Amino acid sequence: MTGDAQIKNPVAEMLSRKAAPDLIGGIRPPHLGAGPVHVEYGQGKPTALNLTGPIVQLAIAGIVLLIGVIITINVVASGNYDLNNVMGIILPLFIAIFIGAPALGRALKGTLYWTRRAAIHPDRVEVVDNSSGTEIRWSAPISEYRDIYHGFMWLTAGDGEGDGLDIEAVMLRHPDQSKTIYVSGTRKTTMGGMNFMDMVQAGREGRKADVEAAVGDTRNPQIEALVAHLAQETGLRVTTDFK
Repeated sequence: MTGDAQIKNPVAEMLSRKAAPDLIGGIRPPHLGAGPVHVEYGQGKPTALNLTGPIVQLAIAGIVLLIGVIITINVVASGNYDLNNVMGIILPLFIAIFIGAPALGRALKGTLYWTRRAAIHPDRVEVVDNSSGTEIRWSAPISEYRDIYHGFMWLTAGDGEGDGLDIEAVMLRHPDQSKTIYVSGTRKTTMGGMNFMDMVQAGREGRKADVEAAVGDTRNPQIEALVAHLAQETGLRVTTDFK
């Protein structure tokens, strides 16, 4: 890694432990045109209308901890320290630690909100990592990258509930996972890249064969074009995994 190599990079350290799709879920494919392919992803600075997962975890932990404080005050005021009251003090503390500790750890490491912006050139990748307002720039030659990964990935629900998400992911994979670039992560299609309105239009036009061919087709022409463009520009081999 060249650039701000001597400066600690919290984003790279975090991504070395857990891949970007597992942290943030799906992302839109980049626009293709002349020049480098630009991608950007991360967990943005939270706002009142856009609370990130770690912020929600800290908020819930804070509420539980507040409940514990109220219970403690009432127990002390009553002077009744029986088992139920003691458990009422201890249990919220353990719950707050269990919920809030991971998010608090990220806050202390400076990755409570972060972004990675990358420009993919034919011969190199230029990256700007931003964690809590601190930017670190680095670059790596394309020759260091192993391949272009194109396949399906199952992502569990971030809150531990629900069915998760099956995405079609595209990544420039590097032997050092912290340098891997997440290019695209779209919901797996089962209609050959057609949406509902495309199907309706095809039906109105009598193109029954097109509709029948699309049903169950997991190929996405937009993502296939993206992968072909990256392969042509960088010369990297494509590794597919559609299991």
